[in-house]
Amino acid sequence: MKKTLIGFTVAAALLAAYPLFAKEAEAPEAPEQPSELMDAIASASKEMRAAYGQSPELARVLAQWPWRFSAETTEKLTKVFGSAQPLRVTPAPAPKGTRAYDIRLQPFSFVERDKRQIDWSALHMKLALRKNGDSLRAHTDWPSVKFSRAGEQLLLSDISADSRQERGADGFWYGSTRARIGSMVFDGVDGIAARLKVQDGDAAARDYQFAAPQAGAGGKAGTIRFDDLRFANTLKKRGAHADLEYQASIKSISAGGHALERVNLELRLLHIDTAALVPLRKKFEQTPQGSRSAAQLADLMLPPLKDFARRALLGGASLSLDDLSARFLGQTASVKGRVGFEQLTESDVATLGGTLKKLTVQLEMRMPLAMLHALAGAYTRHDLSMKNGRPPSEAELAVASKELSDRLIDGVLDKAYARIEDGELRSSIAYSKGKLSINGKDMEQHQMAPADALARTMSPPTKLKATCAKVPYPAGVGKLHLELSFVIDAEGHTRDIELTRSSGYPDYDRASMAAALVCSWTPGRFNGKAVEVKMTENTDEDTEQEKPEAGAEWGK
Repeated sequence: MKKTLIGFTVAAALLAAYPLFAKEAEAPEAPEQPSELMDAIASASKEMRAAYGQSPELARVLAQWPWRFSAETTEKLTKVFGSAQPLRVTPAPAPKGTRAYDIRLQPFSFVERDKRQIDWSALHMKLALRKNGDSLRAHTDWPSVKFSRAGEQLLLSDISADSRQERGADGFWYGSTRARIGSMVFDGVDGIAARLKVQDGDAAARDYQFAAPQAGAGGKAGTIRFDDLRFANTLKKRGAHADLEYQASIKSISAGGHALERVNLELRLLHIDTAALVPLRKKFEQTPQGSRSAAQLADLMLPPLKDFARRALLGGASLSLDDLSARFLGQTASVKGRVGFEQLTESDVATLGGTLKKLTVQLEMRMPLAMLHALAGAYTRHDLSMKNGRPPSEAELAVASKELSDRLIDGVLDKAYARIEDGELRSSIAYSKGKLSINGKDMEQHQMAPADALARTMSPPTKLKATCAKVPYPAGVGKLHLELSFVIDAEGHTRDIELTRSSGYPDYDRASMAAALVCSWTPGRFNGKAVEVKMTENTDEDTEQEKPEAGAEWGK
């Protein structure tokens, strides 16, 4: 069947967040208590899979509802839900040749042993099936779901979903599903920051509080709010292939006095060989899951997944990113593009290096300069407030935010990573035949080496510790977090030092930057040649760790 009762599918998706509320802030060292709710659901699911198989026919399950569970599972369900049948299925009037059902999940409130709590209102679904089970129409409404524990709460409101599906001759369901969440509100960011302070230090707590250090737009302090979340996916049959379209949008995300608007994602996975999916589906249906761990299931499913990936690539599957965009203070940044492969052969897909040689990427990225200035101002206001213990004056904010935005703009322009056109930073990125170009300029240092040669072509800089001074902690301080970013040039000298995470002690920050400047290094090498490498250095307690930045720039 498409899913074992779509209402439970919606519930399961939301319950995936439930383990996030696993521990009490006051006792992070306590072992996690097993969830009685999840255990009851798992027991019921295991018995239904044993009776109907991994992918049972929905019409058969509904016709035989209510399912009679074992005494053990009945006891678990009754303890949690107050009933062994929390889901009620009632036949409803339907046109000739169709079966219709009214499905209701009873209201629910339950407190776990570790004080986690989940509450939801009644879920209501209207479902219609052709008698042969090859056509499905469903509409679901769920007014609210709430997860909570001491000091934290996640509330989802006004949830709805519509699904229209037709099963093809190949056994796959084609059609569309659309879902909406009216609002998702997370109260308790301050509580998370407090736990981070206990577990990871003041700096981690301050970094997290950037999300909500003060009253959010339209909300209260410590709150992150998402409004009007919409999701849609459509699977379309194209002869022997299929196209999968996915859309997600959020009207607004409000936190910390700021609002990000019109967040949108639209992508398509094109030219999927449906015949390649058949062995994967059969393997899943034939694999009993109840007694296996996640690792065991992953090991069992990995070979068919690899085979599907191989056949999909050989069949010409590609990814189209039609839109990834967001709006801030009236300005919109966006990314569009396409990822695919030149004609692949069996020998190409036999190795990662061979596959990457045929990779083709086209991306177009745009950000208005006004948006960059606005983001720099928002970050700078927060950063200066945390460093100085007070809000900055307008003059201080203007100077600091301009310095930051100018530094960012100059950096991308100097390296030709972007160009300015019609008041926007624009970047056209192309990757083909193992070579990367940005705005038409070849970036030779980024040429893709075969996977088995990467270890031989790159080696990071190494600090000569005898040349470096260790900065003592401020008196009475036993734990600090500090992050620096800098460049090690081809002669092993340090330059362009930036403080990317403050320790919270300005004098210690300045001393650490001065000490980093006089350190000497053996230079990094690319293809045997000494090159510039951008590095980050993290100080955590008494341990210093240096590493190239993710996607580090390896100069010529």
